[in-house]
Amino acid sequence: MYRYLPLILLLAIFIIPDLVSAAPGGFVNCEGASCSACDLVDMTNEIIRWLLGIIFLIFAALMTVAGFGLVTSGGNPSALNAAKAKFTNAIIGIIIVFSAWLIVNTVMVELVSDGNTAGNITGWGPWSEIKCQVQTVTVEMGEIPQAAGNPPDPAVVAQCNDDAALMTKYHGSPIGLEAPGLRVMINCYLADPAVSALTDVPQLYTVDREHPRCSLTNGHVACGPCSHSANSNHYGRGSGAGAKAVDFNSKGSEQALYDALRARKAVCGGTLLFETHHTHISL
Repeated sequence: MYRYLPLILLLAIFIIPDLVSAAPGGFVNCEGASCSACDLVDMTNEIIRWLLGIIFLIFAALMTVAGFGLVTSGGNPSALNAAKAKFTNAIIGIIIVFSAWLIVNTVMVELVSDGNTAGNITGWGPWSEIKCQVQTVTVEMGEIPQAAGNPPDPAVVAQCNDDAALMTKYHGSPIGLEAPGLRVMINCYLADPAVSALTDVPQLYTVDREHPRCSLTNGHVACGPCSHSANSNHYGRGSGAGAKAVDFNSKGSEQALYDALRARKAVCGGTLLFETHHTHISL
């Protein structure tokens, strides 16, 4: 059985990434021009989690081989000692791996903490789970762009009143539209009692409620300010299919809600991003 271990591990290394990539929240969550730096960050997070899974797989395989050797040793001292050595090596290996992880993570947390409390560091920490903050547009301007002291350009006014023209130009989505599967994913998370008890349901945001016409421009500041950055998942990322993300807000602790959502991720899918004041989940 031991001679088949390398083959089993090779199959796992090549097959598991394909399975993960095909599942919701896999390695790649975008296509072509819709990809951004945040998608690269999400992919890095998934790879880190996958590598941790591979480490556990290798550990389990080594323990299985050692156990098989122990059972089949038949009182043979050399076979028995070899099986015990495999047990010892597997346990020492997993301890070394996670000790190194813990040391690096602790050092990184201390380096970025404010010196008063580690409460500002959420999740696993800044090293083991990189976080991407979606920036909110803060440009203050009128609903129709215009030069100071001049009336709005009639051509701009006409364009900003033409929904079809805006969607064609900016690859936007109809106002209020949600992408297929988004509401199913949301309901899946809310079906968990721990999540539903912590979630402020009226504050579940998918589309841009404050600036609904920004869905037509895919978040581009062409006819007024938008609540999210251009090409955000809240605008469909240029797919024309509607909002592909939801912001979960908590009744109390945002960290507690994020932890509950993470525990539910394996069932409901999506890519989670903790943004301190809410948890962002995209398809």
